[in-house]
Amino acid sequence: MKIYRGFTLLELLIAISLLGMLMVLLFSAFRLGNRSWEAGNNKANANTEVRILHRLLTKQLQSLHRNQANRSNFLQQPVLQGDAEQLTFLAPAPAQALVGGLYWHHLYLKEIETESFKQSKPNIGLYLSLQLYHPDFASNDKDYDQHLIPAILLLDNIATLKFSYFGMEQIGSAAIWWEQWQEQTRQPLLIRLNIKQFDDHELELTLTTNSLNSGDKAMLSPFPFAK
Repeated sequence: MKIYRGFTLLELLIAISLLGMLMVLLFSAFRLGNRSWEAGNNKANANTEVRILHRLLTKQLQSLHRNQANRSNFLQQPVLQGDAEQLTFLAPAPAQALVGGLYWHHLYLKEIETESFKQSKPNIGLYLSLQLYHPDFASNDKDYDQHLIPAILLLDNIATLKFSYFGMEQIGSAAIWWEQWQEQTRQPLLIRLNIKQFDDHELELTLTTNSLNSGDKAMLSPFPFAK
């Protein structure tokens, strides 16, 4: 007569413990893989947004209006002005505009409005707004606020952003980097954006304008036009 011996309680507890440890290891590996995938996907999306931003701004600055913006009262306004936090320039309408013509392009920072009232940190975005050029009004006239399309969010999650401008103050002077471009008689050759996002992702974009001719490019070469 055979006697069938089963598992003891101790053996059963050991088996359950080993199975639990194995499940924990498998779940940890799954979470690590999922986080790595999310990080890679977020980085790829961020790089795509940066490439789109660089392509859009370069295209519009390459078509920068070359002459001063004439006013009906015989005043003239520079077609590009900016400081460390914002930039305004005059160029033809981008593809998003329903009506062609010249538009004032305003690049500025603004907090993104969300439905959530409790945020650990503000979500700051870089926006582009378009204002149809009219000779009776300057680009900063509050009485003329005609935007044919809503402001476009170009990049979010921004901690700090700084514009800087490379060019000559006047003909014959040396080209240097400026923190603002207001009283210069010429248009800048390059515009640089230094962006730091809240995830410590740092970006540096160098944009060329249509003022940069072949001679200027030879003088600046090898210059990092985009990073």
